[in-house]
Amino acid sequence: MKREFSILCLFAVALIFGAGYVFQSAVSGYVGPFTLNAIRYIAAGLILMPCLLIRDGTDLRSLMKSGALLGLISFMAPNFQQAAMASTSVGKAAFISTMYIVMVPVLAFLFYRERLTSRVIFSLVLAVIGLYILCDLKITDLSFRTHDVYLLMTALLFALQMVLIERIVSRIHPLKIAAVSDLVGGLLSLVFALARESVTPENLKITAWSIVYLTVVATVIGYSLQFVGQKGVDSTTASLIMSLESVFSVAAGYLFLNQILTAKEIIGCIILFAAVVICQLPEQRRE
Repeated sequence: MKREFSILCLFAVALIFGAGYVFQSAVSGYVGPFTLNAIRYIAAGLILMPCLLIRDGTDLRSLMKSGALLGLISFMAPNFQQAAMASTSVGKAAFISTMYIVMVPVLAFLFYRERLTSRVIFSLVLAVIGLYILCDLKITDLSFRTHDVYLLMTALLFALQMVLIERIVSRIHPLKIAAVSDLVGGLLSLVFALARESVTPENLKITAWSIVYLTVVATVIGYSLQFVGQKGVDSTTASLIMSLESVFSVAAGYLFLNQILTAKEIIGCIILFAAVVICQLPEQRRE
């Protein structure tokens, strides 16, 4: 039951994060990345702060150390991603950012010597193919520019975050570590926002509902569910499930931006979903 609940949590995270691309795109032209992430992470950390009162025997020093590390990643990854959103398409951003599904098993092997089964490897390859088709990219689209490097760094940081979360939540309460990492990430973003950006009340008013979604739904609920969900599954499986955010981003574009779903995008969604299902199939035991 624990594994099934974790998988359900991660599916919810994929849905939340997928819809988040639409709101990130809406905010990018009005509010700077550091300002946006300072608002969303500090607010999320304050909302989750009562969770620090949970008595579960967590070592305070370990909580602060792990929270600071994940907070640093929470600061760097979304700021790289948000900085790129103003200069690239939503589809390409989703494709490159979701390449963490390939990076996670590599990092897990390098750090913890976690080996992959042939079934998982097949699922990873299938997922990459599905993502490529879903994002409607051409070979010429894969030429890298500065904003694409930002997205690649985003994918690497997300992969590192997922590998670390798997280990950290096994000894620290998920909501506690979420609260600390959100506050650290938000405060770091605030320092850079004050030094490098400015925002007008008019722009905040225009993007208010998008900021509310990114703060309450994507950060408070989404990241908390990710921490809870990763307690019951390994990081490679978690990354495959969460890669469905690309499917949900396409669906969100259809629902909120009136974007038409092409046959190619539908095929990409089916392939990606099949990859996730195959990864969840039980291993056949040899007699």
